[in-house]
Amino acid sequence: CTFRRAISAMATTAGESGGGRASIGDLPPGMAAYKPSLDINRDTVGGGASEGAEFVDNFLRRRSVADRALGGTGQFDDEADSKKLGTLAGVYLPCLQNILGIIFFIRSSWIVGVAGIGMGFFIVFTCCATTFLTAISMSAVATNGKVPAGGAYYMITRGIGPEFGAACGVLFYLATTIAACMYILGAIEVAQANLPPLGPGRILKDCDKLRASCENNGLPWAVAKFGTEHEVTFSGSEWPQGCCIRSDNEVRMLSVLLTLFMVSVVFVGIKFVARVGPAFLAICLIAVALILIGFWSVHTRAPVKIGDTGFVIDGLRGDNFNNNFGPQFTDKWHFGTLVALFFPSVTGIMAGSNRSGDLKDAQASIPRGTIGAIVTTSVLYLSNMVMWGAVASREALADEAGVSKIAAAMSPYGPLVAVGVFLSTVGAGLQSMTGAPRLLHAIAADGLIPFLNFLEEKTPGKEPHKCLALTWLIINLGIMPADLEIIVPLISMFFLLYYAGVNLACFLLEVLKMPNFRPRWQIYHWATSFLGFVLCIMISFFISIVFAVITLVLVVALYVYVGKKGKKHAWSSGCGLVGVRFTQARDSLLLLRRYPSLQYKNWRPQMLCFVNVEDEHITNNAVILLANQMKKGRGLTVISTVVEGQVLDQKEAREQANEVIHSTIESGEVVLSDGQAQSFCKTHNFPALSRVVVAANKIAGIDALMQCGGLGGLATNTVLSSFPERWREDNSAAEALVHIDRLAVATDMSHLVLRGNVPNEEQHGTVDVWWVQHDGGLLLLLPMLLAKHRVWKMCSIRLFAVTAKADKTENMQEALNKVLYDLRMDATAEVVVMPSIRDAFKASAAKKWEESGKQDGQQSFMRRLPAAMELNNAMKSRSADAKLVITNMPHAQSSTVPRNYVDFAEHLTQDVPTNGPCILVSGTGKQLISAYN
Repeated sequence: CTFRRAISAMATTAGESGGGRASIGDLPPGMAAYKPSLDINRDTVGGGASEGAEFVDNFLRRRSVADRALGGTGQFDDEADSKKLGTLAGVYLPCLQNILGIIFFIRSSWIVGVAGIGMGFFIVFTCCATTFLTAISMSAVATNGKVPAGGAYYMITRGIGPEFGAACGVLFYLATTIAACMYILGAIEVAQANLPPLGPGRILKDCDKLRASCENNGLPWAVAKFGTEHEVTFSGSEWPQGCCIRSDNEVRMLSVLLTLFMVSVVFVGIKFVARVGPAFLAICLIAVALILIGFWSVHTRAPVKIGDTGFVIDGLRGDNFNNNFGPQFTDKWHFGTLVALFFPSVTGIMAGSNRSGDLKDAQASIPRGTIGAIVTTSVLYLSNMVMWGAVASREALADEAGVSKIAAAMSPYGPLVAVGVFLSTVGAGLQSMTGAPRLLHAIAADGLIPFLNFLEEKTPGKEPHKCLALTWLIINLGIMPADLEIIVPLISMFFLLYYAGVNLACFLLEVLKMPNFRPRWQIYHWATSFLGFVLCIMISFFISIVFAVITLVLVVALYVYVGKKGKKHAWSSGCGLVGVRFTQARDSLLLLRRYPSLQYKNWRPQMLCFVNVEDEHITNNAVILLANQMKKGRGLTVISTVVEGQVLDQKEAREQANEVIHSTIESGEVVLSDGQAQSFCKTHNFPALSRVVVAANKIAGIDALMQCGGLGGLATNTVLSSFPERWREDNSAAEALVHIDRLAVATDMSHLVLRGNVPNEEQHGTVDVWWVQHDGGLLLLLPMLLAKHRVWKMCSIRLFAVTAKADKTENMQEALNKVLYDLRMDATAEVVVMPSIRDAFKASAAKKWEESGKQDGQQSFMRRLPAAMELNNAMKSRSADAKLVITNMPHAQSSTVPRNYVDFAEHLTQDVPTNGPCILVSGTGKQLISAYN
């Protein structure tokens, strides 16, 4: 191919020039998993011609791997490309055939009769403008990279996102499939009205119409009964020559037979459909030409009877134009219902894009062919609205009995027009039945909707026969109503919301200035996409609010389902909705610059949680569970760990640790010590991020994480770590805990130390808070946040305020109750007198003891230990049966001996509570809670 020869020439030139080096850029972020197989040996470039050829082969082979990873076929085959379709046969003709549907031939004149020339022109213009704007948006998205099989579905999934794309793809599949039902029913209606051996005559569905028609024509009348049996009783000796009546069951039977024939044609393959399609279209265009000729020549044959209706065509006359210009709406047929009726006539614009996998150059063919077909049909539709209004009276145009005959009557060769209408309708149905299975197969191949996975054809290039079988079944169900007017509004609704998705995709990609949005098609603007989106939504609600709401509910349901159950792909992170979230997050972070310190009203715990990752699982799972139970605070949680070593040497270990944390967050499950998985987040919405750093030692890693945790206004303000139970065997664990506490003071962060196992089932009992010193309110805020979680919501809160003063306890009790009331905290309070505890928690006393501890660390420890033991005994006597105990913990000082500090904390929390966790809180002293609004 030209590309291969060009690259070969460049490589050979590089080799001859002696040592030139070429480089291949890095893959996009979503391609990290494929990077090892895509790295190209740059040393192969720069030798002779043979080395250049080897480089070209490697480049093309690995480029195909990248193409498959991003959703392409991975094939670069000149012979295969030569067999694919071009713009005319692959896009323009299919679009033209689908757009020139049955509604144009058998309903456009009737729409003029009801809506008038002016309003009919506006209805058609609105529908055509909507699809034209959609085609512009689709052209921009379609030319922004390769478009493999799936067409418009592929554009939306890669443009907006897999959730929205899959939902819209299902809507488009249903719309295309039900449109095939419309074409089949329309073809049968035309055949019954015009073609032998079904017989000429009128299609009547009740006795009154039959009687009136027979009496008007001087014929005997018949009484018909419809249902499972078709019974006809005549008052005359023979069937009335001017009247013909068909039952709905006959329509169903003929439709099923026609469907079977069309499915058989499609089963042969798309190439066969492409061959017979132009033949159908040629006859269709001949019919259109005959109708146009009839507009200008009918006056030479006027008056021309419209079948046996009793009405005639007068020819182009000014009085007809004037009389038919204004609307004559009825209760049933008004602007909204007429738009719903006509809109399927303009919905064939995706016929070419649906077959993008069979196009030689989809980027060039889709815009040219689609817009060319829309312009052609729009001119035809708009001119016909004017011409129909000038050739006949309103009564003739609005007569329902003549809708299937007026086109044939207009033409100088009526039977040929009837045949053309029939074949064009069948051809449009073939196009729908060809595109719908391929669209469904593209959805199934992506794995976004798991219950459709069985439809995927595993053999590349194989026709989607399973999808075709399902489509055939749905079409058979769709033709059961045997009435166009029932299914047409549903088709319009599905198409409108799908087109809204196409416009929204282009609008978001342009407005968000996505770096990868560089379409070859340059005739577009975000305003046109937005206008197309608004038009689609407005028209859908104007047609039917009920249908629009039901369809939107279906979209939302599919969106949620795909988000939870759908397969994750590398390209999911590159979609437009991710760009929306990125832009919102960026703008919000920049706005938070104005508020360097949040007031207590907006303060929430932004937690940095330290976990230990060993043997591909987290050992201190209790930290994860507690962090999840505090998520009602609506803060950001960062789950972090430190990998010891050098950054350049520990890449694999860092990625493995990050994957362990990330999978825990995404799955909502932790692995217990016995290897069993325990779910801690049933809804899988744990609001946390993962952060892993590589450092020379654990202390250095803690420094990096605590100084750089979060970003901007979302910087971490609370550290959560687990108590080192094995600190006696491992002194580094005690050093790490003390270092975290010291660094928390230096970085103005609160510190929470968790000891014990955190339950994951609903608890019934008490959450006891031991308030020893004022820390700004974090100690009181924690139980209120935990009470919002399902595990603790049934527990009552008890507050024990520890004081060193024995007098005035009654006044303190009353003041404490008042504080709880003002804080809207549903808790009971009790004052506990403990003279020694205050000094143990005062910073000045702790500093004094630490200074003395420089000479005798054991003496300092012995002085502080009795206070911890006394508080521990008090908690044992009152909170032994509590489900959770929360209390204060003094900050470590610069000279604190790590082992003494951890020993103090151990004695403070020993066996408290008996069966449950204990949380030690070291606050910053800044106000985090207030009685004021």
